[in-house]
Amino acid sequence: MTDADRDPDADAPGHDALVVAEYVGLRSEIIKLIELQSQLVSLAVVTVGAVLGVAVQTRSSGLAFVYPVPALILGITWLNHAHAISRCALYLSQDFEPHRGGGALGWEGFVRRNPLRFGMLGYWGVRSVFMGSSLVALVVGWSLIREHTLLIIAGVISTLISLGTVALFLLWRESSPRKLLAEESTKTAVLGE
Repeated sequence: MTDADRDPDADAPGHDALVVAEYVGLRSEIIKLIELQSQLVSLAVVTVGAVLGVAVQTRSSGLAFVYPVPALILGITWLNHAHAISRCALYLSQDFEPHRGGGALGWEGFVRRNPLRFGMLGYWGVRSVFMGSSLVALVVGWSLIREHTLLIIAGVISTLISLGTVALFLLWRESSPRKLLAEESTKTAVLGE
């Protein structure tokens, strides 16, 4: 570690306690956001099951066409949490762990250097709950539709919302573990030259 990398306040009284508190706080925030994401996925699964179950039983295409709205709202919230997790993890791996804790901290850096073997399945699998359930609701809604102008309009609006949900997950996503590793390798190679 060079003098430039060294934290200037490292010798201040209570510094170690502050470092530990910041690290624990950020790790706790990541864990809480992951728990909230799990709750959002569960809520989406329960909601689609309930809404589509009632829609099929009552043969109501209008009810099926309602589901893409909560799917979009839950999806936006889930993505917001994903970006917050990514931001915390990026700070820990790039700014915090290399410069604080005397090399004793390194979980986020380890995670970035060692992504899960089939991590992309999980990456896209969870996201597909929001996109896929919205598209399933469309299929159910269109299969139940009767010739009624308002239902057709509701179906078109619902279709646009579902397509918006898919576009949102494709365009506003945080970096995948593989992409982060590639970016870090590129950055290391550039700095090493």
